[in-house]
Amino acid sequence: MTIAHEISHSYARRIRFRDIDKKLLEDFSKNVKTKSDKSIEKHMSTYINIMAEERFAEWFYFRHFYNGDIYFFLYNIWRTWLRLPQVKSNIEEYLSRSVFIMAAHDIENFDKIKRQYRKSSYEEERPVIDGYFTKQKDILTKNLGKWFNEDKIFDKNSIETAKKSFFIMSNMIAGFELDYFNEKLRNSICHTEKKGEKNIRRKIEKQKNAIISGEIVKENVTNPFLLIREIVRHYYDKENYLIKNVSPNVIMALILSLK
Repeated sequence: MTIAHEISHSYARRIRFRDIDKKLLEDFSKNVKTKSDKSIEKHMSTYINIMAEERFAEWFYFRHFYNGDIYFFLYNIWRTWLRLPQVKSNIEEYLSRSVFIMAAHDIENFDKIKRQYRKSSYEEERPVIDGYFTKQKDILTKNLGKWFNEDKIFDKNSIETAKKSFFIMSNMIAGFELDYFNEKLRNSICHTEKKGEKNIRRKIEKQKNAIISGEIVKENVTNPFLLIREIVRHYYDKENYLIKNVSPNVIMALILSLK
């Protein structure tokens, strides 16, 4: 799995932002509205390049190593991710990668995918979810540089178009990450129970526990959005428990060892 991901990165590194449109870069910088403004602006080109590369690697991995099977991909990748300390220390980043792949994998059924995610989300999240999917659809349907089309990306004649496409994509992703994971929405993930059919809830719970324990479940993921949500909530619940009950001197070490 690690080798496959690194191969995907090697393809992604064919794209660089050395000649990126400066005005777009300035607009992006102005739109960043968080405490990390200064650090992001200081390393803006590196920040954008890393985001674009990670998303492209994730997409290439999904397309070519998992044959576009969204259910198996999400199930298997989270089963692996939850064993990595860097994932546990930055789980919002990895959740956003999954949402990105879920939204981008089937443009013909985009509205159906949006409805499924919205149905699985909580009331406080829906305005942000709607905004994210609107931006995502706009980018995908414009076919900028044949977005994520490997032939076009590696065609020297279209490299500039591809780079601009990646930049706009990164702009959208950053806005989503910064807006979506604010304190109110994080609390919603932690504390709001989502009602649903009992048999679906039981299946989601079984699949979540299997992923966390590293087991393999052969049945398809019923609702990938809800499954990823429950995994993240499991992590947050553990993290909050540690913060409330464990000495601050050992909290970080314990968080990194969560299962």
